[in-house]
Amino acid sequence: MSSPKTFEAQTECVINCLLEDFLNPTSITNRTLIYECETDAGADSSFDVAIIAGRLRMIGDQYNKEVEASAQEFITEFRRGQVKFLFLSIAEAVLQHTVKSLSQALCAQDSTLACEKAQLGVLVKLTECVAKKAPELVSQLVTAMTRMINGNEIRGFIQSQGGWVSMLGAWLC
Repeated sequence: MSSPKTFEAQTECVINCLLEDFLNPTSITNRTLIYECETDAGADSSFDVAIIAGRLRMIGDQYNKEVEASAQEFITEFRRGQVKFLFLSIAEAVLQHTVKSLSQALCAQDSTLACEKAQLGVLVKLTECVAKKAPELVSQLVTAMTRMINGNEIRGFIQSQGGWVSMLGAWLC
């Protein structure tokens, strides 16, 4: 299968695969993922969304303790925002605030850690925690996650490392 052409389309594929993995772990493990990405005939055929999603989980797993402690607070704030305002922008604001706060604390503890990598890892781990504790909320995070990753900071980091396809190699360290 060839990869989607744009960074945004690749991000959407990666997020959908990641969320499928969180909600139905055996579908990725057994490589029976039904999700199909739109493809372009001339695009890079080395884009394996399941492997990339797995690598993102590895990054997120580095932040287990830090994120799991904040997950319930995030879920409570997320639900409060959804009920009170019913706007996705509130959910995005809660997600961004939580991810940035946690990643800044991690970066303050480790000056060698790229804050954008920490944001990506925290975002992935937080989403995994939400999938385990409140799976009904995960689908509401898709747009917020996509926008956060496609935003300047995380997107710039991913692209400076060679893009999503390069996740298959060295930039995990």
